[in-house]
Amino acid sequence: MNRIDFLIIYFSCGAPFAVYYFLQNKAEIKTSLFWLSNALVWTFWLPFALFLLFKNRRVLSNLDFLKTSADVSESERKIYSAQKRIEKILLESELEISIFDFRETAERYAGLTTAAQNEPDKDWGKEIFQAANNEKNELGKICLQRRNRKRLAFHQTEARRDFLQIIGQLNDSISDTESLERSTLEMVGLLNDSTARETLEKMFAKNMQTGKLQNVEYSEKDLWNPQEHKPLRTETISTRL
Repeated sequence: MNRIDFLIIYFSCGAPFAVYYFLQNKAEIKTSLFWLSNALVWTFWLPFALFLLFKNRRVLSNLDFLKTSADVSESERKIYSAQKRIEKILLESELEISIFDFRETAERYAGLTTAAQNEPDKDWGKEIFQAANNEKNELGKICLQRRNRKRLAFHQTEARRDFLQIIGQLNDSISDTESLERSTLEMVGLLNDSTARETLEKMFAKNMQTGKLQNVEYSEKDLWNPQEHKPLRTETISTRL
């Protein structure tokens, strides 16, 4: 490697840092000092990279955030695993429901249920009223959050109804519902949806009490034959007393 190749590689590695510095400080683009600083960052990009690393070390050292993210990922993984088992049961059944429709319904139900249980940011929506120079920005923030929570609860209820409707149809179309019961109850249990869990428990308990009705096979062959199925002879009843 000669000197020219080394310079090409060196400045190629420094180009992303120069672009990053340009985008972060583009408000000062009209000043001559800005272009000088950008050129220095491009030339001496290695010290600038170390500066960015130490500047953001708090994000890397925040173990509580990493632990929370790991817990959320583990919970989402279990929900996704239960959903995939239900999808497998749907594929093996004779129910005429597209796997993509079920997947969209299940993911919409899981996402809205999780969002409805999360507490909103205390200051969310306050900046809207502050930008409008509204003196009652605290009251406006509370009203806006309340309206959004009602809308979220409405859509979550609709998504739960669609999900339970598909599960009910799938439950009626298969003979062995044990695997479906286990996977569905696990999914709604991970989502902490007590309403859906009560509905599913009643649904599966009803199946255990009544059982599945078996259809009569080949009933169209049992035709009436006048030679074999003759009516019984009846004697006339006299009307004389």
